[in-house]
Amino acid sequence: MRTRLRARRPWRFALGVFVVTFLVAVTGSTAGAYWVAASVSLTSTTTGATASGTLAGTAGLTKEYKFTGAGSASTPTIAPLVFANTGSAPLAVTLAVSGVAGTLAPNVALTFWAGSAGACAATIPGSGTTIGTLALPPALPADFASVAIGASVTLCAATRLNTTVAVSQGQTVSPVFTLTGHVGTNWTATAPGAAFTQSVYQVPNPAPITCVDGTGLGTGVVTLSWTAVPGATTYRIVKASDGSTVKASNAATSVTVNGLDLGLGSIFSPGTVAVLVQSLDSTYGTTSAGTTVNLRYSLLVTVLQVKCPA
Repeated sequence: MRTRLRARRPWRFALGVFVVTFLVAVTGSTAGAYWVAASVSLTSTTTGATASGTLAGTAGLTKEYKFTGAGSASTPTIAPLVFANTGSAPLAVTLAVSGVAGTLAPNVALTFWAGSAGACAATIPGSGTTIGTLALPPALPADFASVAIGASVTLCAATRLNTTVAVSQGQTVSPVFTLTGHVGTNWTATAPGAAFTQSVYQVPNPAPITCVDGTGLGTGVVTLSWTAVPGATTYRIVKASDGSTVKASNAATSVTVNGLDLGLGSIFSPGTVAVLVQSLDSTYGTTSAGTTVNLRYSLLVTVLQVKCPA
């Protein structure tokens, strides 16, 4: 039996051409392919170095300067300052000093050099040092240009007064050293040390001062007395207003003062005059600031009276 075969393939081909032509026409003059894919999560981990450090040993620079002669003859104060890199990156370290306002800091020489294992030599080396002052500190040793992770470096610091005790007596300064570790230009870690105090000896004031009025009507004398001051060799009375001498220096711990001593030769109304009782020491050439006593004065008929504070 013969079977007829119908020509169906051309029709299917034409239909396929039509569909493709239709899609191209709809999408415009440019053909393209489009698909939709499932979303994928992208994750990343960022790791960064940490800058961290500590500074110890600055309290070892605490000092009272008390010596005879020129400052160059004084014994320097030396202390090891230890900086530890406790972060996770090498650090380039710089130094800043705060708390140095006033007149003493520029007169205290500051010398740096590299120590080892937290220790310094007992004297300042003849080479390998940098020199400045507390007000203008010197450069750090080369070891501080790059401190390895987990490493510690020792900064030897020495201070010495450049002037005499007499010139800088009674002055004080309390600096704070701060080391800053840098990782590049953006990350830093500061390590401030403990504040330390440096001062210059000055003989203490006489204190307390006892004032006793003279007895009898019209007596124009008072007696000032005090206990002996350690280190003082003599004492004197001066006016607080201008420092002029009321009673010259003497070793006694009491003195009498009258109106003529105070320069009150002619007065017309009562008032007060402040005097300072000062200690002096001949060893270091210092004079205390003085303890203030406010004496009263008045004129009774023709007698100039001086009285103790009310």
